[in-house]
Amino acid sequence: MPPAEPLCDRDRPLKADESTIVGQLGDPETWVDRYGDMLFRFAMLRIGDADAAEDLVQETLLAAWQSRARYSGDCMPPTWLVAILKRRIADYFRKQGRRSTLNRSAAASGKTAVPPQPEVEQVEFWSVVRSCTGDLPDHLARAFRLRTFADESPEDICGSEGISRKNLSVRLHRARQLLRRCLEIRWFGGDEAKRL
Repeated sequence: MPPAEPLCDRDRPLKADESTIVGQLGDPETWVDRYGDMLFRFAMLRIGDADAAEDLVQETLLAAWQSRARYSGDCMPPTWLVAILKRRIADYFRKQGRRSTLNRSAAASGKTAVPPQPEVEQVEFWSVVRSCTGDLPDHLARAFRLRTFADESPEDICGSEGISRKNLSVRLHRARQLLRRCLEIRWFGGDEAKRL
């Protein structure tokens, strides 16, 4: 029997009485419309492969449907769904690591057990991008993520951040400069150790 899906992934869970739990979760038929884009963006930020991200979102929604009876209302539905998606992403990376290990073993023995996986390098690259983005000051990282990955309009970002359009341009410019420098060191530097 597979382990139960996580109920919540937050420090301060919401408390809900039983009568509001169903209302919080909503009709599962609306989950794709309500949460699909958010889950897809979350997956894309972590793995950088649109097809794999779509698959992981579908797996997440299916797992949520199958474990909906265990949803306790301790957190908001998007938080619950993201916790499930995080487990799917971890499984995805474990599978990618196994394929890479099989390929190295097969190459050493002169056999091909699994066809080469070009997406492994892409996954590594996006991992470095995430790491570099995580090293940015919060205000720069937030502006960059909202504009680049969440595809928010400049007007929306300025409104949510309480900044002018010029200030947003400056933040994005600085973020891109710092990311370029980080990628030059950690990815394009040529030294494999720098990639990690």
